[in-house]
Amino acid sequence: MKKIRSYIFFFYFKYLLSFFLIGMTLIWFSQILRILDLKFSISNQLDSIIITTFLVLPNYSNPLLPIIMLITLTSLNYSINNNNEILIFNQYLSENNKKLINIITQLLLILIFFINNEIISPKLYELYKKKELEIRNNFKLGTSKENELHINEELSIFFEGRKKNHFQNVDALIYKDNLFIKSKTADIEFGINSANIIFYDGERIEINTKNQNKTVFKKFSYGINKTNIDNLLYDKDHYNTLELLKSDKKDFINYGHYKIFNYLLVLIIALYAHKIIFINNYYKKSKSKNLFLYLFLLIIYTINSFLIYKLNQESFKPFQYYIINILILLIFVKYLNYRYNDN
Repeated sequence: MKKIRSYIFFFYFKYLLSFFLIGMTLIWFSQILRILDLKFSISNQLDSIIITTFLVLPNYSNPLLPIIMLITLTSLNYSINNNNEILIFNQYLSENNKKLINIITQLLLILIFFINNEIISPKLYELYKKKELEIRNNFKLGTSKENELHINEELSIFFEGRKKNHFQNVDALIYKDNLFIKSKTADIEFGINSANIIFYDGERIEINTKNQNKTVFKKFSYGINKTNIDNLLYDKDHYNTLELLKSDKKDFINYGHYKIFNYLLVLIIALYAHKIIFINNYYKKSKSKNLFLYLFLLIIYTINSFLIYKLNQESFKPFQYYIINILILLIFVKYLNYRYNDN
């Protein structure tokens, strides 16, 4: 009995994890492409970009959870029917045992969803936006080509060797202060609103129309305050549902309503998870019906997006938004009852 229960848990989480990872991989790749601007050299920041995009995955997983759940449940049903494992489950597990396993699994999933949606996602999203802003502003700061780095027509660096932000055998021109600098090494430290170039073991020549001053130094720092850069703006994904509903911005409040709608949709699918998984011989007649089920869910999302748009346009009130969505969800529940009534 314990082995059978463990087997069901294993199967469920295997499929959930596989579809979740596929979805997250696609999102992750799209975020990398969104950050990258191919006219810049990104070789020295590629590792930062890859790490940074991982921070946004918890946020983008939230709206996808209903469809991930539905695909996972139908795929799991297909697997256990195709391998005749459902006969083993039905033989060794009572209906109550199967329901108990499903309830525990779904409650755990909903709890993880709630914690991610309300706590983890907003925190990591804020960190992600700060990192993304830093990367984008570093791109705006300057372009690197072969053994040259030009920064906003303010400074040019020519070097023989480079490892990330560390340069060797450097010649630099600082246009604003009419400086020529020659040093053994140099480091660039990037911040969100500034950059600092530190030269080591070199000489500095000040060039002007009257005279030239030459200074030998062990360490020389030159700071750049970036202009025309992006600033960190807090958008809807920075906040949890309660904070959105308490906001004084209309679109933020409406996004809070959307999050509540998503909770209802997740709850409905969770309530029908048991029937979807354990319905007998479902896989033999389910391919076209599954497509219709997924299409039904897509239509629900499309209608909800339209309702959010209308809500933002003040075409109707929030209570009307909920009434329409509840009616749509009731139709979805009615369809699920019809679909799985033979279990």
